[in-house]
This record gives sequence, C-alpha cells and structure tokens, in this order.
Amino acid sequence: MLRDRYHRCFARPSVYSLPTDYRLTLEAQKRIKESRLSKREIIRRLGTSTAQLYRLLDQTNYRKSVDQMLAPLQVLNVMSS
Repeated sequence: MLRDRYHRCFARPSVYSLPTDYRLTLEAQKRIKESRLSKREIIRRLGTSTAQLYRLLDQTNYRKSVDQMLAPLQVLNVMSS
C-alpha cells in the first residue's frame, strides 16, 4: 500500500519531458551544425566571446537563461523577429 502511494507520487511519468534550456541547447547545436555561418561569424553577430558561446552550447551548463539560449537561435534565423 505504501509502496503504491510512493510510486504514484514520485515515479517518473512514462513520457519524460526534457527541461526547456536543455532542449534549446540541443536545437542551437543542431542549427549551428547545419548553418553555413562559421562559429566566428555567429560569435560576431551575437556580440559575445568564444567562451560564452561554448558555455551556451554546453549541455551540462545549467547557469543560463532561456533568453540567453534564444539569442543564438535568433542569429541563425530560427526564431521570427
């Protein structure tokens, strides 16, 4: 009985939803690979440093906001202005 209650409260749902920032990171990585722009040009358009771009593309970096992740996608014309 207690075990059933635990599973109802804490078991993962069958369809696991990835956090938004992680999905945006994967999308940015994919779009950069598909882009004809060089990373240097993307960095220039973002007005940022190489280190900052790599931090944004790092899947294990959890210290970034959704707004920060949207910037590279806007540069790559994924988002409508």
